Amino acid sequence: MKVRYVTLDSNTYFSDLDFMMMTPAERGVYLTLTLYMYWCDGKVKHDPPALSQLCNCDDFENIWKKIEKKFQTRNGVIKHKRVTEDLRRAKKLMQSRKKSGLKGARKRWGGHSDPTSNPISDPIGEPIAK
Repeated sequence: MKVRYVTLDSNTYFSDLDFMMMTPAERGVYLTLTLYMYWCDGKVKHDPPALSQLCNCDDFENIWKKIEKKFQTRNGVIKHKRVTEDLRRAKKLMQSRKKSGLKGARKRWGGHSDPTSNPISDPIGEPIAK
């Protein structure tokens, strides 16, 4: 289940003294990496040349030395505590909403159809718009 949406709380960043003390370049790399981690399900391979390109930053290795304490690196993989927690919370919410949706569909349709089946298709195979 791929998370497509998480809530970013600006207060989290601006109440973090480490973040507030970062230079604009350090903030850019930090934010780019954390946002990329959301997209990659919380884990990114520690590959400085690739991350330098991702962040569009020629001085990535020096900047990384200044911001790496905000991340956990194990076995060549970078993680971030808040990203991991946000993704866990978002997945839990998605599962809960899926359960509620299936329950509501079963109640409404009373077993007359499978609530998870594909929509009825027209002769050329495209779903019929309702």
